[in-house]
Amino acid sequence: RLLRDFAQFVVSQEATLLRGRAFNAGVDVPFGSILDIVRGAVDAPGAAGTDERWLVEVARVVPEARRTFPSLPEASRASNASNASNASGSSLPEAVAQLFLAVAEESPLVVVLDDMHWCDGDSCQVLHYLVQRLAAAPVLWCFTKTLGAIDRDAPAARLTRALRAVPNVVRVSLEPLTRDEVWHLIHGLGRVAHPDGARRLARRVHDVAGGNPLFIIELLKSLFARGWLTVDHTTKEWTQSASITGELLASEVFPDVRAAVAERVAALPDEQHALLLTIATAGGPCHTSLLSYVHGISRLRAAHVCDALVERRLIAEADGHYLCANSIIGHVVLDAMGTSRRREVHRMIAIAFTDAAVSVRRTPDPGAIARHAEAGGEPAMAHQYALLASDASAAQSAWTDALGWLDLAAACAITPDEQRAADQATARVLSLAGLSKVPHRSTTPRATRVIGADDVDLITPSAAC
Repeated sequence: RLLRDFAQFVVSQEATLLRGRAFNAGVDVPFGSILDIVRGAVDAPGAAGTDERWLVEVARVVPEARRTFPSLPEASRASNASNASNASGSSLPEAVAQLFLAVAEESPLVVVLDDMHWCDGDSCQVLHYLVQRLAAAPVLWCFTKTLGAIDRDAPAARLTRALRAVPNVVRVSLEPLTRDEVWHLIHGLGRVAHPDGARRLARRVHDVAGGNPLFIIELLKSLFARGWLTVDHTTKEWTQSASITGELLASEVFPDVRAAVAERVAALPDEQHALLLTIATAGGPCHTSLLSYVHGISRLRAAHVCDALVERRLIAEADGHYLCANSIIGHVVLDAMGTSRRREVHRMIAIAFTDAAVSVRRTPDPGAIARHAEAGGEPAMAHQYALLASDASAAQSAWTDALGWLDLAAACAITPDEQRAADQATARVLSLAGLSKVPHRSTTPRATRVIGADDVDLITPSAAC
């Protein structure tokens, strides 16, 4: 939308606009990313002022030029084949430059290329030449690029680095929306009457979508399609089902969004893909020491690979730790993992947390170790650390949590001694809590209500169990 509005402004200022777009076709077509731009230049006012010999060169890759200029002489087939297959060895870049100069003499020229990250190598070479060659001409270049959509060694990545050295370059970075910005968006769209309403919904949507505007809008559409968001016919205010949770939003997200994320994840190099799997499986912040232990690489190498994932906007870095950029990415990655691989990753994470060589800059959570050990097929370890997690919860009078960890300890018990230990610990916690039996947990859903000021998280200790 920003690019469309910019294009409309350019046209209103009586400039000549040339637009093109690169596509992820899977097969590189020579000069494919700039063909639309060159076609537009051939039909633009002022193109007739281009010297005939340069138009012949342009017609090698844009045959439509001969319909606009039918009197152009034919070029030899041998020269045509050679020049069309090799940009660096032909005069095509200069021919396009001469065409653009002729058009720019008629009116200022603006060249817009969308999705530059998919630009083929030949097009990148020509664009780099044109930017330098036309530096003194009234030509404005506008390229759009999705960060992290390409490898660092891809032609578009090299072109991006080269353009940073060009004078007068302005970079406009579109950052993810903040929690407050998402709240203002939903508050306005939902016609929420209370000044402070819809904050909980906005917070959950932001956390799941990571502030990505596309994900946010598609997620809201999905909520309406499933009936979890409705519109009051009288006030036109949005109402939400009280059963909406962050986990539900992440798991039921709009299919097209999940497919787009899955495509990006599948295209990752093997090493980046492997570390992303570990980060998603960990379910929380990962230190480089943990990733180093699990994958048998140095911490420096782990940080280097994670930085590449940060550039791709798949993970985020906070306080020296890495985690998935949003819940959608985590769910997509986990859904694509095989059962055996997921079990092994859980097992390695549990073992890593118990190793003194792994520095996580904080005391390892026994509950996390128990959870990973149980998922990794290590019942003895899961039993041991579930008991420790129960003790930690009981020390804070979190009786429901403590009993939940004891349920896990009992489920993982193999020997009679382990089962006896879990039973004794359960009796002790019940006595300390003043209970005669494990409390019943109600599953009665809460009623649907209008989004209001009382939107606060009601999270019980049992939610973690």
